[in-house]
Amino acid sequence: MTDRPDPTTETSPTKTLDDPSASAARPPSKIARTAEVLGVLVRHVRIDWRKVASLDLPESIEPSAPESLADDLEGLGATFVKLGQLLSSRTDLVPEAYVDALSRLHEHVRPMDSAIVLEILEHELGAPVDALFEHFDLEPLASASLGQVHRATLRPSARSAGDADSAETEPSERDRRVVVKVQRPGIRESIVQDFEILDTIARALDRSVDIARRVNLTAIVDEMRSAMSRELDYRIEARSLDRLRGIVSDFPLIEVPQPVPSRSTSRVLTMTYVNGVKVTELGRDPHAAADGAALADQLFGAYLEQVLVHGFFHADPHPGNLLVTEDGRLALIDLGMTGELTRERRSQLIKLMTAIADGRSEEAAERCVEIGEREAHFDRRRFDRGVDRLVKQADNTSLDELRFGELMVSMVRLASECGLRMAPELSLLAKTLLQLDQAAIALDPRFEPLPALRRHARRIVGSHLLAGLSTDALVGAGLEVRELIQTLPKRANVVLGALADNRLTIGVDAIDESRLYAALQRATNRLAVSIVLAALILGAALLIQIDTTWKLFGYPAIALFLFLLAATCGFYLVFDVFRGESRDDRRRR
Repeated sequence: MTDRPDPTTETSPTKTLDDPSASAARPPSKIARTAEVLGVLVRHVRIDWRKVASLDLPESIEPSAPESLADDLEGLGATFVKLGQLLSSRTDLVPEAYVDALSRLHEHVRPMDSAIVLEILEHELGAPVDALFEHFDLEPLASASLGQVHRATLRPSARSAGDADSAETEPSERDRRVVVKVQRPGIRESIVQDFEILDTIARALDRSVDIARRVNLTAIVDEMRSAMSRELDYRIEARSLDRLRGIVSDFPLIEVPQPVPSRSTSRVLTMTYVNGVKVTELGRDPHAAADGAALADQLFGAYLEQVLVHGFFHADPHPGNLLVTEDGRLALIDLGMTGELTRERRSQLIKLMTAIADGRSEEAAERCVEIGEREAHFDRRRFDRGVDRLVKQADNTSLDELRFGELMVSMVRLASECGLRMAPELSLLAKTLLQLDQAAIALDPRFEPLPALRRHARRIVGSHLLAGLSTDALVGAGLEVRELIQTLPKRANVVLGALADNRLTIGVDAIDESRLYAALQRATNRLAVSIVLAALILGAALLIQIDTTWKLFGYPAIALFLFLLAATCGFYLVFDVFRGESRDDRRRR
């Protein structure tokens, strides 16, 4: 049974301007939208002209207040709300105050009209809603700019043979309770247009602004576009739910909703209903009887399993996505944002985390350098000192005060400041661990992450090693060993022959020869120009005493011309020297 709208009482399907479905269905023209986006950009980028005058060009750009930026992103709609939320995971690029403001972005949008929801469901699922669901609640549980969620009840025979965990007997009414996520019409077209505008702006800034070029702004926009494209395809989220259910199956206190494939498409996702309260409301709800300490430990263990063993993790564990159920379990919902790590990256992370847990700062710094990409201005000494300070600070912090997520975020931010660019998935993981800290504290204020890490370490490392001993991995290793055995005699013979003929050379990468050569050439050029300018001034001084018929302002014209030429070149040389020193100072910082 569906609560269909009564045409005498329901609002008209004609949509107003503040109805998000209307704006999604009819996006503004590209020119008008570009002007709107540029207006926000100009409003939040302030130029300090005193710094411009002293040639500190990148430092002259000062952003506006974080909360003001978050408000304007909300005003721009779905694309920019999601963009802000994604940027909040880039702790290597975004200052801490902005991470907090962007993490709290909310989407204040009106729900879609009931008629539109029913029309989308019937179009996507190919049948009337009454035939698909025994009951469908037209009042949404939640409404966001990408879509909204409704409660429903499946018909007794709704689960197809392809649905996971289907049983031969008819499921109970409780098992048939589901939630249905419905995507707004036209939202994809609106997001495509917005990212075309962002891509154009990013490419223009990459060509003209040093900071944009340094952080590779175009690549960041492409990364955000890819993440949002995945979030718009609900089939990917359904597969992620199934995958995560398998990963956490060994954790009895962790629950993940089960998708219903027969009632899901790329724009509609149906999954089992989870009745629970947010982890932050656990202590305030008298009906929520759960063991917070056990839930916190299993949550931490389940995330270590996701990240370090399977390389696939729920990347948005904020309190709204973690629910304590009626039977005292913890449900992970909303898998629109996930992260993936390669096997090599997982191995590096295990070494990094164990080094941090054991207080080995030198090894922790070395593992970070292995994971990251060194830029031209990377300051290794400063980075090593910073990692040592962070690890010692964590070592001296009491276990009940230590926050592992905060430590990882600080390490990623330190790497960015020192010129070590961490992979985007590492920044996402650091933000995930920070949210995990907050969830664990809400469940158990005395939760200690490092002892939990040590408790789960043996199982995690064992699983990681067993995963590396798969048949495919052993075959690959065998082929590499065979190739080594075949090529080793020939290579050894070449080396020994070169040594015997005194032709063996060893290259030592001690300095950057290209940068040294460029610096020497620049200094030589400046010296040569200075000598030429001195000669011009001297020649002009001698010529000014000679009386000629060509005069300008009462002085010999040739002598005055040489003076002006020398003065112009001299001013430019001084400007170039100061500009070069300013650029070197910024690179060292």
